[in-house]
Amino acid sequence: MPIKKNLLLVLLLISSVLALYGGNWDSGHYLHPDERLYINASDIRLPVSIKEFLSPQSPLNLHMFYYGPLPVYLYKIFYQLFNPTGNLLLTGRFLSGLFTILTVFLIFQIGKRVFNEKVGLVAGFIFIFAPGIIQHAHFITTESILNFFLALIMLISIFVYKNRQLRWFLIIGLLIGAATASKVTGLSFGLIPLIVYIYLLVKAKNKITVSVYFFGSLILAGLTSLVLSPYQIIDFHSFMGEQLYMQSVVLGFSKAPFTLIYQNTPSYIYPLLSILPLTFGFLSLPLSLIGFYYLIKSRRNKILTILLIAYPLVYFAWAGAWFAKFSRYYILLIPFLSLFAAYAISRLQKKYQIIALVVIAANGLIFFKSIYFQKNTRVQASDWVYQHILPGKVIAGEYWDDNLPFPKQSLLPYTIVQLDVYAQPDDRSKLKTLADQLGKSDYFIISSRRVYASILRNENSYPLTVKLYQSLFSGKLGYKLVKKFTNYPFGFPDDWADESFQSYDHPPVMIFANEKRFTPAELISTIWQ
Repeated sequence: MPIKKNLLLVLLLISSVLALYGGNWDSGHYLHPDERLYINASDIRLPVSIKEFLSPQSPLNLHMFYYGPLPVYLYKIFYQLFNPTGNLLLTGRFLSGLFTILTVFLIFQIGKRVFNEKVGLVAGFIFIFAPGIIQHAHFITTESILNFFLALIMLISIFVYKNRQLRWFLIIGLLIGAATASKVTGLSFGLIPLIVYIYLLVKAKNKITVSVYFFGSLILAGLTSLVLSPYQIIDFHSFMGEQLYMQSVVLGFSKAPFTLIYQNTPSYIYPLLSILPLTFGFLSLPLSLIGFYYLIKSRRNKILTILLIAYPLVYFAWAGAWFAKFSRYYILLIPFLSLFAAYAISRLQKKYQIIALVVIAANGLIFFKSIYFQKNTRVQASDWVYQHILPGKVIAGEYWDDNLPFPKQSLLPYTIVQLDVYAQPDDRSKLKTLADQLGKSDYFIISSRRVYASILRNENSYPLTVKLYQSLFSGKLGYKLVKKFTNYPFGFPDDWADESFQSYDHPPVMIFANEKRFTPAELISTIWQ
């Protein structure tokens, strides 16, 4: 027993290093767009009166409803009380790391109760070395917090099932409310206690008592969500407007520029091939599928099995069908996949168990070392610009992406031109504007594949702009690739991976120099032909 406890402590210490080291991975440039949403919304204070609190113009209202306000409130409170970093961005990332470490402990507890201590330890081990978990521990996003709530709800639901302690339904209600106040997706976590409730309702003699506690938990969930995110009701019009817009974007009814890259990506297949192998692990993913198969075939406790597989199945069936398939959407699967993979490993011979764990650890450590022990590629490219491009030059960049170089002082010594390649209609007038900009620019810097890859995937909507990029990459525009910065964490190009896995912390950056100085008319002729 002491050995098991020592191993758990070692896991938590390893997780602390992987989750907390390298918090300033972007050198303070806010390179994750969702983090900018949080930071921009963090200028809040307590209202001076009840009337001000109940107003949509309250200084406590984030005026941002794509995500729930609870994470921002937590970041702000933690920053005000402890100020561990002196910077709200780094403090938020520090809290994301803490939630990740706590989730490791919860996954161990779940594995211990569903299987045994060994499986719990292995599941925690697999979880902490998942590249996507390491990555999101370094982001101010909801994923680390949601994983914590999800794992805790699962653990308490198992406790209610095993011990018939109905009052713990009320704690689950509080947690669901808190998860929903972090992101509306948290509502889906109610599926787990619902399964326990249905089972107890069938088995219990006093069905009324079971129902009272369960529905009491639903009321508590609603009240908790209201208390922690009151402006979703007070400013309901704004809340619904942003939620409906985002749902429309996620489902593909509205095609926002940042989702066009998912055009023609196959449902379910895309996350299985382009996301989960990288965010969970090249060996961990197949092991989890094997473990899932063994689990449903086994004669283990059926209710515990259902509890373990129901949420990831339902969630993947739901999220896997969305038009937008950002890698963060599938981070909620990793706690369950870790448990499945651990169960598969437990069935192997000891020597193969050791080999599997070494490979899984190497997978995570390689990613960790590549991303957090060197400068971000955009920062490297920005430094190169200052060293090699004379002040006063005109540098073109893409609208909807980060333009380089980053300012070092209040005045940038270059003229930045943004190419609005997403503009519609995609006609000769747009092409003339782009050609004029490129003709006058000395350099063209592409700071990730976020924009051009989405254009190339939508040739029907952007036929001329597709030709522009094709001409650029083939050298026909007179621009020469003079420098490229890449950081492929696994030792081979991951340009086939989901763009949102790559573009925040290790995007490829290409710097083109305008060597032939074609006139706008010559550029148009080249592209139009």
